[in-house]
Amino acid sequence: MAEDINKWEDVDSNSIKQMSYDKKGKILKIKFPNDKEYSYEGVGPKLVNDFRNSKSKGRFFHNRIRKKKNKYPFKKVASRLSRAVFVGRMLTKQTLAENWQNQ
Repeated sequence: MAEDINKWEDVDSNSIKQMSYDKKGKILKIKFPNDKEYSYEGVGPKLVNDFRNSKSKGRFFHNRIRKKKNKYPFKKVASRLSRAVFVGRMLTKQTLAENWQNQ
């Protein structure tokens, strides 16, 4: 299955849209139906395989990963659109600053 954190797998679930797993870094990324992404650290390959094979992905994820905040710290991942807007704003500010200094 996916070993590259940038390769997404569709998940057969109403509560989880896609997942991606970095086996080397033990990072599980989850994308929800609202397109919000979260990364969970320290998730081992056995737990990921159990998640993939579970009947209820949402229930498994909630009980075995999400609830264990101390064991699997997580953070929200900025969406591509959010990153693009941020970069666009930074470039605009930089361009304005450069233009102001050149006057």
